[in-house]
Amino acid sequence: MNQKNTTKTKHIALYIGSLSKGGAERVFVNLAEYFAKRGYRVSFVTIFRSSNEYDLCGRQAPKTGDEKLISGTDIRYVPMNEIAENALSTSIWKGSVTRYYSDINDNAAFEITSQGGGSRISDFIKRTDKLRRIWKILKPDLILSCNGKNNLMALASAAGLSIPVAAYVIAMPELEYPGRAMRAGVKILFPKAKGIILQTERSRAFFPKSVQKKAKILHNMVRDEYLNGDIPDYESRQKLILAVGRVDENKRHDLMIRAFARISKDFPDYRLLICGDGPDRQKMLDLAASLNISDKISMPGVVTDIRSKLCSASLFLHTSDTEGMPNALLEAMCTGLACIATDCPCGGPAMLIDNHKNGILIPVGDEDSLVHEMSEVLKDVSYAKSLGREALKIRDEYSAQNVFKEWEHYVEDLMN
Repeated sequence: MNQKNTTKTKHIALYIGSLSKGGAERVFVNLAEYFAKRGYRVSFVTIFRSSNEYDLCGRQAPKTGDEKLISGTDIRYVPMNEIAENALSTSIWKGSVTRYYSDINDNAAFEITSQGGGSRISDFIKRTDKLRRIWKILKPDLILSCNGKNNLMALASAAGLSIPVAAYVIAMPELEYPGRAMRAGVKILFPKAKGIILQTERSRAFFPKSVQKKAKILHNMVRDEYLNGDIPDYESRQKLILAVGRVDENKRHDLMIRAFARISKDFPDYRLLICGDGPDRQKMLDLAASLNISDKISMPGVVTDIRSKLCSASLFLHTSDTEGMPNALLEAMCTGLACIATDCPCGGPAMLIDNHKNGILIPVGDEDSLVHEMSEVLKDVSYAKSLGREALKIRDEYSAQNVFKEWEHYVEDLMN
């Protein structure tokens, strides 16, 4: 008998690659913990375990299957070969999170080229069948998937099972679904979704009309630590320009480093701090050295006390070429910091910033505009204070309480 018909506890399955430290993973961890606290049963199905992951319910995943009671929430870690025997549940699952390691390696899925295309499709079918067996065992009331191929896998694997699927597109759709094969998958599979969740209105235009109509815009939440606590006066802030995020080609740290080099002679007391790690970190350090500003730039890697850095800085920079809803920018605004961001095609920064009122938008890749706007903020404290004061007003809209309430209402609608 299908267990969801024998208990009132609603069962949500979250499907994502891993819990590695990224924006999508953070959203899903927050959702899992919230729904568990609200009394739902949550099954977290991941493809693999990353070496650097978010904690789940306050704990790191054990190396082997384990069962722990943490802060009133039952959390279990179950490998693929034990899914069947652990899936049969009673009322103990109410308010629980279980992480299942599916061992589905989907790196090749939908990456079809002129050579070997057939085998790639075969691999996708095999992985889909494996995931389908998991859904048959778990029998969730809703599958919520996230990111690129994962959404296609979830939709294909749940076909004919009478389990509704909600696909969450967290980044720019054109980048999540590049190439003809991936876009064919979107055209065929996305209309089968019960729900589509987007971060920005601009993302809607990528999808077929039938998908656009069912798409729902849901916000990211801001953690309480960024909503509570004192906000320092601008006069007490350091002469510090801050950026936070993965150091890779898309984030365009080269743009801010070059712009900073150009203004540093007019603002010699200011420093640039870039928090985060990534493949381009050494390249950016070399760029700073070539511009003779190594003594003015710090790149410490991953930093844990981001809020204290935001409260110390005078200006925040976000220079990505593409972005969904940038958490780092959102958190900076919620700490009353003047922010300059590129107007990414997906429209995330534009949803947050009313240009020159609560922040500043510049064209993507426009170094001259960045230099100009940085200079305007740094030379006029009253302007910086005004931007920061207005930025604080987004706090209520993006508070965890309000955002999670929207998510829960939407999820309940999909399950009913």
